[in-house]
Amino acid sequence: FKAAGIGAIADVVINHRNTEGWYTFPAETYKGVTYQMQSTDICKNDDGGTTATQAATDGVSLSQNNDEGTDFGGCRDIDHKSENVQKVIKAYLKYLKDDLGYTGFRYDMVKGFDGIHVADYNDATGVAYSVGEYWDGNDKIESWINRTNKKSAAFDFQFRYNVRDAVNGAANGKVATSSDWSKLNSNDNLMHDANYRRYAVTFVENHDTQN
Repeated sequence: FKAAGIGAIADVVINHRNTEGWYTFPAETYKGVTYQMQSTDICKNDDGGTTATQAATDGVSLSQNNDEGTDFGGCRDIDHKSENVQKVIKAYLKYLKDDLGYTGFRYDMVKGFDGIHVADYNDATGVAYSVGEYWDGNDKIESWINRTNKKSAAFDFQFRYNVRDAVNGAANGKVATSSDWSKLNSNDNLMHDANYRRYAVTFVENHDTQN
């Protein structure tokens, strides 16, 4: 890809992580330094408090900070205010960029942590490009872009719904007998906002979409 002038984007999932059991993260070595997240890097209110209840039973400490955004059930939500978490993630991102050769990052589920951390991670790695998956309305997506100090793009999810509704001819996602292309004139998307269209990334479909 590089020889053809094409940059590859890595799918970066750093809002949450799997563990062995409730709290054990793997130790990973990069350039002679060993990195490992600890139980104290797990958000205090992870899994709606279920993790804290289990931790109290087991005599294990969690972070003193609550989740900064939407909770993700089934995995441990990571406290991005933790210096250790930031250190581990920056090393991981540098590995993706410098060793594997990725040009940019697609940040998964950025509703789960403050966008200011994306700005920090991008600055630390010197990555050329990033896009965030902030699945919400236009105003909230723009607010997230602002939180990254406009150092990241975002998927234009509202435009995806505009296109779907235009093709289906109805807003309920069901196939209609005729299309309604006027729905493409909607201003409720990043593409139609002169201040944010440069940050808009067209989204079509993925495993999260059903209609």
